[in-house]
Amino acid sequence: MTRPFIHLFLLLTISTATAIAQTATPPRGASVEVKQAPPDGALPQAKPEPVAPESAYTVVAEDAPVEAEEPRLDARVADLVAAYEANALMPLVSDSQLPVDLAAAYAMQKDFVQITQGGQPIAGFKAGLTSRKAQQRFGAEGPVGGVLPRLGRRDPGQAVELADYNALMIECELAFILAKPIDAPVADVAALRQLISGIAPAIELPDLGYTKMKELKVADLIASNVGARAFIIGEAIPVDRRDLNDVVVTLTHNGTPVNEGEGADAMRDQWRALLWLVNHTVAQGYTLQPGQVLITGALGEMVKAEDGVYVATFGEIGSLHFTVKR
Repeated sequence: MTRPFIHLFLLLTISTATAIAQTATPPRGASVEVKQAPPDGALPQAKPEPVAPESAYTVVAEDAPVEAEEPRLDARVADLVAAYEANALMPLVSDSQLPVDLAAAYAMQKDFVQITQGGQPIAGFKAGLTSRKAQQRFGAEGPVGGVLPRLGRRDPGQAVELADYNALMIECELAFILAKPIDAPVADVAALRQLISGIAPAIELPDLGYTKMKELKVADLIASNVGARAFIIGEAIPVDRRDLNDVVVTLTHNGTPVNEGEGADAMRDQWRALLWLVNHTVAQGYTLQPGQVLITGALGEMVKAEDGVYVATFGEIGSLHFTVKR
């Protein structure tokens, strides 16, 4: 074959191959069917598409709805819940190799409360470690907050069974009853007074049963909801200008005094303690509701519960009595 004919043949061959390739290219996104090239054909056989290795993830189209994966429960919270439901000593989250700061501890508390409350509405909120002495005991730089479970509310005069707890304690406190919802920080005490409908005597019955009491840290207290288990609220009286810091509290056991305190024991000022509790609770993402109870911390000392009859007097605020049975 002469050179001009060879050159013409090559041009025709290239043009034909290009046309065939353009015709065979499918629109973007369409499936491709690869056919066996004819014997002695000018086109090489098409290579099959590579197959991706198996993956642990599910691949979906871009426009397909994606279901959000349920967050996994922290194993430390699961351990707390298991101990709570079995009425066993609470483990320490600080035993974990993972660091637990205050923010992490409060996140654990929120999960713990949500599970152990079983969908019940929240009865109220509590402040703990509101005295400098209590803060020093647990290495805390300030007070801590927790949630009061609705199932933990007891009536005045009702018997409390020691067998239902691991290390039942008794605290004399003042309770504030909310009149209006609160979903944003409150600026000052003057504004806060307008949101409270009444004040009442209160007894908190926290359970401080932990596996390693001597190693208990503030993060452990927070994550386990500051030991909140049960509480008693007396009859409320209207809010007025009386000085709650001057209220004297006395607790007797079978007629013998076992504790004495005053209103100023909680952060040196009841309204200051309440303001801290409200704004702390809002910062944790809660909306406080009318009728909920806010208790501001122990007046005097925390007392270990023993079987017998207890009477707590709060001066003109009122009094409470209850029985502890073994």
